[in-house]
Amino acid sequence: MRGLRKLGLALCCLAASPGWCSDATTGAVTLIAPDGGNVSFTTAGSRSAAPACATDPLWIVNSSNGVLLAAVMSMYFAGRSFEVHGTGTCQGTREVVAWIVAT
Repeated sequence: MRGLRKLGLALCCLAASPGWCSDATTGAVTLIAPDGGNVSFTTAGSRSAAPACATDPLWIVNSSNGVLLAAVMSMYFAGRSFEVHGTGTCQGTREVVAWIVAT
């Protein structure tokens, strides 16, 4: 079921116009900050066109998504690079992370 959800999000990104949801090329976390119970971060990778609501270069992981939050934190503490894929929606001025891919 999870695989289908990721596939659906990927197809959404491919079928949508640029800026619907963004992606970051492979990179390690360069900045991480708690943000009202959520976690915001940036990576060393460049970012594709972000949605208009994402005026801040940071990504945000909602605290209710514990698995994704744990994965981002694990990658951060291990110094590992990963790809970030956005949802195309924002929380405040930051795009919400849909999923990450370890590299």
